[in-house]
Amino acid sequence: LVFITCSMDQLGAISFWYLIAAYPMVLLILLYIWLMMYEKGFMCVVYVTRPIHRLLARFWHMFDIEPSLIHSIASVYVLCFMQFVATSLKLLNWGDDKDLTFFYDQSLRYFGWPHSLAGLFAITILIFILIVPTLYVLFYPFKWFHRLFSKFKLNKQLLVALADVFTGPYKDGSDNSKDYRWFAGLYLLLRVVFISMYLLQNLHASYLHVSRFVILSLQLVLTVLMSIVLNIFRP
Repeated sequence: LVFITCSMDQLGAISFWYLIAAYPMVLLILLYIWLMMYEKGFMCVVYVTRPIHRLLARFWHMFDIEPSLIHSIASVYVLCFMQFVATSLKLLNWGDDKDLTFFYDQSLRYFGWPHSLAGLFAITILIFILIVPTLYVLFYPFKWFHRLFSKFKLNKQLLVALADVFTGPYKDGSDNSKDYRWFAGLYLLLRVVFISMYLLQNLHASYLHVSRFVILSLQLVLTVLMSIVLNIFRP
């Protein structure tokens, strides 16, 4: 990995981290496809998988483990989340000179070629892989969102199951308490905010018209406020 990244320019080395972040997700998708083929009865897949399935079934029964592909997808997404955010924001980071350049390689013009290709890809990742799922989890507990969501032709069973995994640890209002499941989306959103503020410290203070001390102070204030909110509401 070190050899590969050292032989690239800065743009290529940073973009390479997308492959590292996506690697667990790709493996999980391939596993999902394999399991679907196993359920459909493809002979070659059944022949290879059945002995492993029986062995794992005994292991799960021995330790009272309930396997769940949905929980695995949610766990892998959380693990990859921060790397996707960090890589996308690094690719969208600009220099502090008069002629806008890429922050990590001043020889590249900001959104000139080839940075424009990497920048557009980073924006796509931020919107469809990070922001849209975060907003989905954030608004999932609200009834108006379910009415809006029902108008789209999507795999609702899978999406609802994923949302239930993320929001499951929080109170759902069934015991005469308030519904705090939206805290799951807030948690993901705050992770984006904190990593964004951390990366902003690399920019020149005069260009942002704020100092690093102000950014660190904002991080501290947000951390304290979130701690107070969690202690008060105990979602």
